[in-house]
Amino acid sequence: MKHLPSNLQPIFLIFIFLGLICSCSLKDETSNLDANDLSVEENKMSWHPMGEGMGGDVIALTVFDGKLIAGGAFVRVEGKIANGLAQWDGSNWEPIGTGVFNVIQAFTTFEGDLIAGGWFNSEDIAMMAGIARWNGDHWASVGAGLTATDDDAHPVIHSLTVYNGDLIAAGYFSVGENTKAINVAKFNGSEWEPMGTGMDYRVLDLIVYEGVLIAGGDFTTADGKEAKRLARWDGSSWQTMGTGMSQSVVTLTVYEGELIAGGWDTQLGAVARWNGTGWQSVGSGTREYANSFTTFNGDLIAAGDFSNSLGSGTNHIARWDGNSWKTLGNGLSSSVRAVAVYGEDLIAAGTFEKADGKIVNRIARWGKEH
Repeated sequence: MKHLPSNLQPIFLIFIFLGLICSCSLKDETSNLDANDLSVEENKMSWHPMGEGMGGDVIALTVFDGKLIAGGAFVRVEGKIANGLAQWDGSNWEPIGTGVFNVIQAFTTFEGDLIAGGWFNSEDIAMMAGIARWNGDHWASVGAGLTATDDDAHPVIHSLTVYNGDLIAAGYFSVGENTKAINVAKFNGSEWEPMGTGMDYRVLDLIVYEGVLIAGGDFTTADGKEAKRLARWDGSSWQTMGTGMSQSVVTLTVYEGELIAGGWDTQLGAVARWNGTGWQSVGSGTREYANSFTTFNGDLIAAGDFSNSLGSGTNHIARWDGNSWKTLGNGLSSSVRAVAVYGEDLIAAGTFEKADGKIVNRIARWGKEH
């Protein structure tokens, strides 16, 4: 302080001391704001409609080419013929091509194309049974297509994923007249191939976990061996996963490095985690189904048929923060079949008409006002 007169030096030291106090106080305040930032932001969120919604049930959601894709049993979207497929650009719904027929239940992306699976036949392409691909301009078949089981008019696809470069389809179907591919098969880019001898009944979902393909569904055997509704593919055959589940496994996901299964088990409830050797319940059990999972703002989102059974106010949708299930507003008025994240919003779709008491017509977004 050699440049200050001696009579001003004490005043200067006082200012420094006060500045340090203010700085520390501001840091503490900023830390508190950071800690509470998530809860503050969540308080600003609510359920909102997306255009006019849908005229029929929505079963599947995905994001492709920057747009939200919805599939289901609806015929029209905002007055236009859609035949089960529509895309949302953030403001409006539009059909995708001429659509397909009956019901869309699953999506994935393969070789740059959008793959759609469900229960349908195309009037234009005979081989487009149960599965089709969209290249941005038109729909086309995927190989020679899939074959119906004896008691179904059409093959039914419930889930699609990509594993080791192959497209994997799962559901209730066979491939060809003499194939051993039952209810699960892989497409290598030119033709469908079996994966072992398949499962004895429906496969409802697929997920890749730690480099291994996992299948869940209603089946009780895989490759002729007992596998209660869960099985893993070791590259050449299907293997069991613990003791399996007592009831259907409808949906699978990976959350914070753990494999999560949803559906309903008499002991574990709607949501369970795999600990490496067995299954454990996530939160309270429920006798109502979980149908779909996603991750949003670091929380696991579970959606389904349940009403309040994951906690008071968890009407068909809830979030797991690592310790307990929390509500998302007042929830939804009926079953949720699919959830996804699009931009900064959580999207829920299903059979519900209302969200937070507002008419939304089967699809809604959880987020801030746009």
